Amino acid sequence: MSKLRGFPFFIAPNSIADDRRLSVSAKLVYLLLCRHANAAGTCVPSTRLLAVEAGISRNTVLTSIRRLLALRWLASVASRTCQ
Repeated sequence: MSKLRGFPFFIAPNSIADDRRLSVSAKLVYLLLCRHANAAGTCVPSTRLLAVEAGISRNTVLTSIRRLLALRWLASVASRTCQ
């Protein structure tokens, strides 16, 4: 995934579209996560926001994220919290 700074679009790998193990919803969630990613490739949009943007339920977003994690399309990184 990459963003071209100054352009209103991003680039995602063709292999995400070709992966038949993924549902259409999972592919859309992946693309929305790419859209929200910063230059380092990290992002933290809420599942509610992703659901609204994708036009799917929050439960479908969560199912899609679990599938993307299981297939290693996504990596989960523990965040630090202020204490």
